[in-house]
Amino acid sequence: MKDDPLAGGDLSGIWRSRYHYHSDSRDRDLTGEHDMVLSRHGDRLSGASLPSEEGSKLTLNLTVDGRVVTGTWREVTAAAGHYQGATFHGAMQLVVSEDGTAMSGRWVGFDRHLAVDTDTWELVRPTRGNDQRRSTSR
Repeated sequence: MKDDPLAGGDLSGIWRSRYHYHSDSRDRDLTGEHDMVLSRHGDRLSGASLPSEEGSKLTLNLTVDGRVVTGTWREVTAAAGHYQGATFHGAMQLVVSEDGTAMSGRWVGFDRHLAVDTDTWELVRPTRGNDQRRSTSR
């Protein structure tokens, strides 16, 4: 890819993560949300969800190449939640918006029955209109 157009801008900071998935056991489409801290070091971008009452923990390990962000995700679900502490993981690829305030793309990973799934994922920097902390997930 070309030189990093975001080299002068930092992707580090607080982001709201939102991914979509289908729950076969609940027979509906759901959304998982986490507030996260992202830290950029060169072309590496790592993320960890902030603690929440819900209890799920999400980590991201990504590589930045221009406006394309590629890497892996891992979620340890809440012990008291629907998935009872199960761990899910997979890959993701996102495109950073031109202004560096959002990333959107797709994830791929397996479900409880080891079927491979995919859906959308986005990360957005909180603004005054959407800065309430929340975490809802599997």
